[in-house]
Order: sequence, then structure tokens, then C-alpha cells
Amino acid sequence: MATSDSQFPIGLKVPFVSGTNGYFQQSFDTNDKVKQNLMNFLKTKKGERRMMPEFGTKLYNVLFEQKDGNFNSIAKNIISEEIKYWIPEISIQDIQIINVENPIGDDNYKLRISINFMVKQTKQLDNIIFELGSTKL
Repeated sequence: MATSDSQFPIGLKVPFVSGTNGYFQQSFDTNDKVKQNLMNFLKTKKGERRMMPEFGTKLYNVLFEQKDGNFNSIAKNIISEEIKYWIPEISIQDIQIINVENPIGDDNYKLRISINFMVKQTKQLDNIIFELGSTKL
């Protein structure tokens, strides 16, 4: 099992860019790999991945829902349950949902999500901030 500061690559870094030891930049650190996996998961819509249609998050489905008193708890529940299933290497410590004010005339719906988590293998705490939004066609 790979640990932090491994001499062998244990994953690829996203976004894909040329690396020094191969075609893409590689991750040699367990914490970095887990963080990359979490970002990849959150950027994938459920049903988007071929041959694995259940992988991804349902957050995009609730993005256009009414932002009432229940919205944040629904979004937090979706995040925690899906991460618990798909990325069991982490333990969620805290989730913050921040509504993003859009400029007048901007019809995009956006949320900023901050997730504090612990990598179980190394016991290291980390944080990601992810912006979820619709895309204009």
C-alpha cells in the first residue's frame, strides 16, 4: 500500500499537463491523490462516465432547486453520502454551502462548496473549495 512521499507514482494530477516522468504529472503523495480523487468526483455528473453511470454526484440535479431553508441540508446530505460510498479513504469533518451572487443578467446558478476532510490513512486534515455551476450553451 502506498503511503505519503512514495517513490512510486500512485495517481495522476488534474488538470492534465505534461509531466517530467511521463506524459502527465503524477502524484506521489497519498493526501494529494485523495484530494485529486475528490475533485474528480465532484466535477463528474452522475451518468456522465461511460461504463460506470452511477459514478458522480447528484448535486447538479439540485442546482436549480429553490434555495429555501432545506436546500443546504439536502446538498450536504448528498455530498456526505456519495463521498462515503465512492471515496471511503476520507472522513468528512465539515461541509459549508455558500450561495454565490451572480451579476445582473447572468443566468448561471452557482454554489461554492467548502469541504473539510481527513485522509484516514495519514490522519491529515485538508480542505477543498469547489464551485458548482451551470454552463451556458
